[in-house]
Order: sequence, then structure tokens, then C-alpha cells
Amino acid sequence: MDIWESAVRSTHTFLSEDDIALIKLEVHQGLKSIDFLYGYYDDAGVLRGFIGAADQKLKCFL
Repeated sequence: MDIWESAVRSTHTFLSEDDIALIKLEVHQGLKSIDFLYGYYDDAGVLRGFIGAADQKLKCFL
């Protein structure tokens, strides 16, 4: 969720704190329905991004 929130804050500056909080709840539930979820880890093993696929759609957050 930290990666998702960082990406949203960087790209969706028009959203309010309340908007982000509401969407965050939906994203948390939505992640459970993703068919394939892959993480990108750096050399130290820290998760830096992820990509998921569901319903013939891709979602990527770095």
C-alpha cells in the first residue's frame, strides 16, 4: 500500500486527503481480486514496485 500511495500522491495531485483515504480502502479490497501480482525487488530485496493483471487489464506501480 505504501508503493500505491506514493504513486498516487506523485501523479494525482488533484486528490484530497479524504479522496486518497477512500480510494485506499477500495484498492486494499481490489488487490484481493487480482489474478496475478508480481513484485519488483531491488538488489537488497526491498520491494520497489509491483504489477498486477486481472480482467485483461494491467496495473503497475513503482
